[in-house]
Amino acid sequence: MFLESPITDGKKLDINELRGIITEIDKEERENAGEKKFSAEMTKRAFEALCDAFKSVGAEEFGNIQELYNKIPNKTLVRREDPKKLFDLIADKKDINLNFDQEIVGEKGDAYANCAEYMGGKGLVNAFNEGWSHLGGVTTVMGFGNGDDYTVEIPEDSMVKIGDLDRQCVRIVKGTIHDKNVKFVVIRAPQKFIDPVSTDLEKKKFVFRGYLFNNIN
Repeated sequence: MFLESPITDGKKLDINELRGIITEIDKEERENAGEKKFSAEMTKRAFEALCDAFKSVGAEEFGNIQELYNKIPNKTLVRREDPKKLFDLIADKKDINLNFDQEIVGEKGDAYANCAEYMGGKGLVNAFNEGWSHLGGVTTVMGFGNGDDYTVEIPEDSMVKIGDLDRQCVRIVKGTIHDKNVKFVVIRAPQKFIDPVSTDLEKKKFVFRGYLFNNIN
């Protein structure tokens, strides 16, 4: 089922039309890099396009995000990923390469914690809190596993113990993630832009949607 809204005029958009929307928003954000400004319309448009895109490739949608969380094995790796790159991975099979740029991490090319294990949801919290990428204010976290083209390392204590953050679940992943490795995707958007009139007794800060692929185990 596709979302219907004034943004799409209730139309069911195919994957190419959704790709166009996502690419347009991504381009606009890059052209205005550093301003950190996005409109309510942009956020709603990005949220709907991403939701429809993952449904269109056959993922099972979860409006009740806890139902998805209950299905995730603790050892599943999670990572906050650029929504456009995640779309390209799943829709167009463009691999995501996790490498460490020496210009960023120093002459030794020292690796840093860039993923986490799910661990009952602790890793997901780390992924949302420590990542930075978004599309019009919409953030995405992917869960992945069963890959032969990447390695997983447990970081040294110095990377795990940072202030009051619980980072026992963080991991260093190096290598390539393929579309077949993706187990699930979580999309998060500000509630005030997606559903400004909440019927809940307590207004929530974010709206979540989950998408489960058929290779979760």
